[in-house]
Amino acid sequence: MIRMVRLTVVASLVLLLNITPSWAQTYNPTLSNATTHNTAGGTGAVGAMSGNSNTAFGYLALTSNSGDSNSAFGNATLDNNTTGFRNTACGYRGLISNTVGVQNTATGAEALEANTIGSNNTAVGDSSLFNNIDGIWNTAQGVFALLQNTGGNYNTAIGGKALRKSTGTKNIGIGYQAGVMLISGNNNIYIGN
Repeated sequence: MIRMVRLTVVASLVLLLNITPSWAQTYNPTLSNATTHNTAGGTGAVGAMSGNSNTAFGYLALTSNSGDSNSAFGNATLDNNTTGFRNTACGYRGLISNTVGVQNTATGAEALEANTIGSNNTAVGDSSLFNNIDGIWNTAQGVFALLQNTGGNYNTAIGGKALRKSTGTKNIGIGYQAGVMLISGNNNIYIGN
C-alpha cells in the first residue's frame, strides 16, 4: 500500500513538471532587464512585450506590444498593439487591430476591433465602435453604438444601435436606435429612437 502511494506521488510530480501552466509568460532573457512592472496571465500573453507597466490576461493578449501602460483582459485583446500606450481593452478581441492608437478604452466583445490609429475613443458594449479605424474622441455606449464609424470624430452615441450607421463628425445620439439611419451627416442631434 505504501509503495502504491509513493508511485502515485512520484507520477504526480513528474506530471506537474511537464505541464505548461496556464498562468504563463514566455521568458525571454533579452527582454528581462528591458521591461519593468509587467504582469501577464494566459498562453501567449505579452509574448514579445518590451514596454513598461503593462497588464495582460488572456490568450494572445498584448503579444506584439512595445508601448507602455496598456491593460488587456480577454482573448486576443490588443493583440497587434505596437507602440500605442494607455489603452485598455476588456472583452474578446477588444482593440485587436490597434497598433499606435493611444488612450482608447474598449469594454465589450469586439469593441473598437478595427481601430488601428484612432485615439481617445471610449467604446462600451458589444461591437461598439467596431469599424472605427482612425476616428478620434468618439464615445459609444451600447451594443452596436457607432458600429459603422470608420473615421468620424467627436461623436457621442449612448444607447443600443445609437448612430449605428453614422460615419460623420460631431453627431450626438441618445436613446435606443437614436439616429440609426444617419449615414454621413455632421453636427446632428438625435434624442430617442
